[in-house]
Amino acid sequence: VSYSMLVENQGDPLDGGANATCVIIDKATLQEVFNQSTTLNFTQGTEAWVYFDPWNPVEGTYTVTLAAVLAGDQDEGDNTVTFDVVVSGFADAFVETIDVSYEYRPYTPIAPWTTLGITVGVVNNGTEALDNTFVTIQIYEKSSPSDILYDNISSTFTLDPGMYQEIYCGMWTPSVEGTYVVKGVVNSAQDEKPGNNVRTMEVDVRSVPVSYTHL
Repeated sequence: VSYSMLVENQGDPLDGGANATCVIIDKATLQEVFNQSTTLNFTQGTEAWVYFDPWNPVEGTYTVTLAAVLAGDQDEGDNTVTFDVVVSGFADAFVETIDVSYEYRPYTPIAPWTTLGITVGVVNNGTEALDNTFVTIQIYEKSSPSDILYDNISSTFTLDPGMYQEIYCGMWTPSVEGTYVVKGVVNSAQDEKPGNNVRTMEVDVRSVPVSYTHL
């Protein structure tokens, strides 16, 4: 998180300059957790943006004060802006990858009766751990999405903040040529942003011509 402020000189030129400050106080402990200032020198009637360094908060409620400080200022009523900020954690699991693999990959398309291992890569994009998380896999022909040919649920697992994990979701052996959709969904009751929990991929299953060289 970073803050900025627009400061305007509505009086005489500032020969000695003014200090722009950003101070952040933890409301629970009343401790100062951030304090930065910079000096401004600008003429009458002009304005300048001030950008402060990033601040990395933990959960809690904070008071942020942005101020332009000038000794001898004759109108201090418009020098300060103060507001509260609430920082709360969240959990956000999403499906980053979905893949099918077999011994001689990456030959494509996949021939019928090839046994495929299914893995789904999931990430916790949030700041809180996700407990009792699991992945569901469904496979269906692209032309018949309501006809589920494969349906499996992974074991449950914990996904810590920022963690990437590949989840094994079983084996599938297609026997009929066609285009299939593999749909992976990550599930957690703690997930606060479920809009990115689904990913799909297509698998083309058809016989692969074999060429022979005659000597």
